[in-house]
Amino acid sequence: MRRVLALLLTVACSPPAPQRPAPPPVAIGWDVPPGCPDRAVVDATLARLLAGSPRDASPEITAVVSIEHAGAARFVARVQLGADARVLEAASCNEVAQAALLIVAMAIDPRIGGPADPRPSSGEAPGDTAPDVIPEPSAMAAPDAAQTGAAPETSAQSQPADVRSTPVAEPARRRQRTPVRALLRAGAGIGVGGPPAPSAVVALGAAIAGLRWRVEIDGDVWTPRRRTAPADPRVGAEMLAWSVGVRGCGSPIAGRFELPLCGGLRAGALRGRGTGSLRSSTASSPWVVAVAGVGLWGWVVPRFAVALDVEGLVALARPGFRVDPAGLVYTAPEGGLRAVFGAVVRLP
Repeated sequence: MRRVLALLLTVACSPPAPQRPAPPPVAIGWDVPPGCPDRAVVDATLARLLAGSPRDASPEITAVVSIEHAGAARFVARVQLGADARVLEAASCNEVAQAALLIVAMAIDPRIGGPADPRPSSGEAPGDTAPDVIPEPSAMAAPDAAQTGAAPETSAQSQPADVRSTPVAEPARRRQRTPVRALLRAGAGIGVGGPPAPSAVVALGAAIAGLRWRVEIDGDVWTPRRRTAPADPRVGAEMLAWSVGVRGCGSPIAGRFELPLCGGLRAGALRGRGTGSLRSSTASSPWVVAVAGVGLWGWVVPRFAVALDVEGLVALARPGFRVDPAGLVYTAPEGGLRAVFGAVVRLP
């Protein structure tokens, strides 16, 4: 009887077995382009990161993550946690998405990614042995984020490789600004509308470009062509053209391939040298055209692309040459076409 009473007292006085609480809930907005991790991957990743977190690790939070394709082989993610924000950049959408989810998980449980608490091995009572690892002075001096209420910061060890994190000090900045880069371009092609008949065109240019826009300035030379006077075949002119142009472009497609739609102005001159009995005679005539066209760009690697641009020309000032008494030798047409294919180099 005494044994039965002792057993009942032992059971009654024993504390109940602790139950591990479920991970805290998190409401997360997920705005990403096609090809990035979907909602199922997000839920699975957060469940894995928060698997060992008690419910009281942090109050329920609301997070918004947006990812944009910032040019060739670069993705930018913005993580908004209340008034705090963080911007991440990586070479792939999966890398930047994993880093963003890690920041969200650390906001829920600041212990994620921090130094682990030393625990005794099985079979050893607490206090029998001293821990083998002593925290560094910097780690010991730093206040616990859960106590201070400050937003957690991602350490370098907890981020994927090649992911750069930049804190945003101004909450009013809602979208990440895409870096403006410089481009250099060289190409050659064909042109109609300057010198007589189709001419070869050689062009060099430079531009500044963002994610979906570009402002470009370039110069070109149209190779010489000959024309004789209709009234007197013994005289004529050899003509070449040059021009400098400024144009603005916008692309509805941004990524490895671009489809720029462009418009602008070109101004230059048509220069003629007499032929036949007019060999010593030279003259220049102004040439101004409005241009509009479309291009097709493909980035082979992040800093090198091949580009084809085709433009229509509308003459605002038509150059021409006249020889007395033979009369008119040549007048540029009212419209034309210019197609240039070449290489583009993006400067760092």
